[in-house]
Amino acid sequence: MPLLSDQKTENESPSLFMDDLVNRAGNIGVLALDETMEKLIEMLQEATQHVEEIREIVKGDRTANTLRTKANELHATAGETVKHLKAAFSEATSAMNRESNFDTAFSKVLPRELQGEILFRYAQSVREHKSYEVYHDVNLYEKQTRAPRYLLDIMLVCSTWLHIARTDPRLWTVINFAWCRRKIEKYLTLSKNAGLRLTIPTYNISPLIPEKSKLLMKHINRARGIEFYPVTDFESVSRGWGPPELPRKPAAVLHILEDISNENLAPLLTHLLVRDDDRTYTLPSRISLLSLKTLVLRGCLLKGTWAETLPTSLQEIHVLYSNIHAGGDDILTMLRRCSKLEVVVFSDNTLLSRQYKDPIAQIDDSVISVESLRKLKPWPLSRDELEHIFNTYTFHRLSEFNITLEPSTGSTSPPIPTYLRNRMASSTSLELRVTYDVIKVIFSDSQSTSPKERHSLEVDFRGEIICKETLQSRWYANLDEIVHSFKNVTDLKIHQHPRRRIPRGTSRCIWPSLVTALSGIPILEVGGVIDDEMFEILGIPGQLSEVSFPSLVYLRLGYEEDYYDPALYPLSDEEEELEFSDSSTSSGSFQEKRIQEAKHRHDLLLTCLSNRMTAGAKLSRLVDSRCIWIEQHAHTEELNPESVLRFVDVFESREPGRACS
Repeated sequence: MPLLSDQKTENESPSLFMDDLVNRAGNIGVLALDETMEKLIEMLQEATQHVEEIREIVKGDRTANTLRTKANELHATAGETVKHLKAAFSEATSAMNRESNFDTAFSKVLPRELQGEILFRYAQSVREHKSYEVYHDVNLYEKQTRAPRYLLDIMLVCSTWLHIARTDPRLWTVINFAWCRRKIEKYLTLSKNAGLRLTIPTYNISPLIPEKSKLLMKHINRARGIEFYPVTDFESVSRGWGPPELPRKPAAVLHILEDISNENLAPLLTHLLVRDDDRTYTLPSRISLLSLKTLVLRGCLLKGTWAETLPTSLQEIHVLYSNIHAGGDDILTMLRRCSKLEVVVFSDNTLLSRQYKDPIAQIDDSVISVESLRKLKPWPLSRDELEHIFNTYTFHRLSEFNITLEPSTGSTSPPIPTYLRNRMASSTSLELRVTYDVIKVIFSDSQSTSPKERHSLEVDFRGEIICKETLQSRWYANLDEIVHSFKNVTDLKIHQHPRRRIPRGTSRCIWPSLVTALSGIPILEVGGVIDDEMFEILGIPGQLSEVSFPSLVYLRLGYEEDYYDPALYPLSDEEEELEFSDSSTSSGSFQEKRIQEAKHRHDLLLTCLSNRMTAGAKLSRLVDSRCIWIEQHAHTEELNPESVLRFVDVFESREPGRACS
């Protein structure tokens, strides 16, 4: 197959080069070869006929004036004729080469139609990957404004793929109205009558220019997906500096959405994304999009009885970084109204108090069966609200829920909702993540057939206006309540926050609660901060009945790095003194201190392992993912595992290039 990649000049951008590729593609389709050959013959016949006409004229009139006139005419025609003939010969030979490509072994095994389907599936997978970035990438708009790279990748392989791509309307359906008008028109033409996925930039100062607006409204009935993006995120990043700003108005172009909804201009629309980082855009009072399946709102404002305006056809709703007028029955209303919902995600939103102007709709208290919902992440709810939700609905496919629970404030607080406690009690795998003011558990569902499906429950103390002592007391009370809800855990992961990220005068020690609640675990993995208390508790000397986690056979140190915790607190007096001494000591003293710290870590681990073996609770396998707990050979960085292998059957180092047993 003749390659096309060598045709690209160094000064051409990928998007301009792709435009040129499309424009130079010539005739396409199964009749391309016959059409180009017929065109060449017609041009040759026209040239021959013109020469014969001149010959007949000069036969009867050989005067100097006639000969000179016809010579000039023939010369003028020759230039244009040769130019067109050259192009026609080139197009004919290209068509013949393309046709010959389909006689290769590759094309015989994969017919043209099948190659086209493969290329479309590839383009589709790239689009889906980029769509996932919608929810997290603040610079996504900049990516979307550029021409789709995957089309260029396809068209540069060979002339065959170039023409397969150009003849398949499905590959030209993703259109961004930030592009120039000529490019938009080209994509609209090549996409023929296929459904469109449109990206519309949201300018605060003005709507789309008239030419683009006409194109949009002419083809809006073909839209299957529409995404509204801000032009840039620079302003949203720089806000907060200087005097307070007046509330902004929603982007002018967003009025199109109201027209689309009210007038049913896109009857087959299934996907809608609206991003308005000013949090001023409010959805229309009723979204009359009868085919809408996916709704993504980022940085918007949901006010009033918004849950009652959602289209009943919805299958997924994602609301991120938005302001929400949330009421206690909104989740119930949404689930009742949109019975086909499969995914409900509300994340990082600001909850506002709702001022009711209309009578609140009465909610039927009868138990309702929810057949489709498989993922639920609501905004933070009270324990009573969650209990009411799980008592009102029976969930048949709920394989993942992410719940943020209000903390328990004492003996009078409601317990963890029954539905959650039942799932926690039957779970065999638990990951516990703790920071100064957040407790989060991620756990498996014993009723699920997929190990990747996991639930999460989070108790967030941030924003609690209470003294440190009260906060610490409630933190421990909630930790005890949560870990004692797990009855069958065999695989436990622990991740503790860095000690330097807590206010001075406070401390957290999770191990007493874990030893009491989960004493029978055989597998333990510890990440984040690994403190002395852990080794001291794991290696308590004495009889087997006195050993913590007597059934433990597998221990992994450092299963992942510290995750990001944005809260920064002042150092304690001891830490300030330690930091000051670190900065003022000489390099020799600093090196000596590091050696002492390393020896302390090694001694802690060996004492722990030795005590467990003496008590009859020897570890079968020890994994060190950080390689800081094992002694190193003198003057080298190689690990010396002999001392550890006296107390365990197998030792592994997960650091690249190091392994021993």
